[in-house]
Amino acid sequence: MRDPSLAADDLPIVRVEGDLDAHNALAFDKAARRIMRRKSKQAIVDLKDCTYIDSAGLGVLFSLVSWARKNGGKVAAVGPRPRVLHVLRPVRLADERGFQIFADLDSAQSFLSCE
Repeated sequence: MRDPSLAADDLPIVRVEGDLDAHNALAFDKAARRIMRRKSKQAIVDLKDCTYIDSAGLGVLFSLVSWARKNGGKVAAVGPRPRVLHVLRPVRLADERGFQIFADLDSAQSFLSCE
């Protein structure tokens, strides 16, 4: 996972590289929440370089979406690989209000900018 960065419109982007699993889920959660508290109650989770996600990773995503919703925000995921998307779809995370999956960054930014 890279350090969070900001998109052109100041939306936080948290990029996941490699696995999002029990070994790094807590670090991901802390980094995402830290930047969301400072800059926005919304975030983009860039999954294009995420190669694997386990139950710990899913738990962190659910927690992040729940935190964002309670604070009036949303979370958008961008570019998950088929293997990661295969894990996200059955747990119906995308059915949660305030979370959507997009193929590209521009679509995710538009979703988060609509308030």
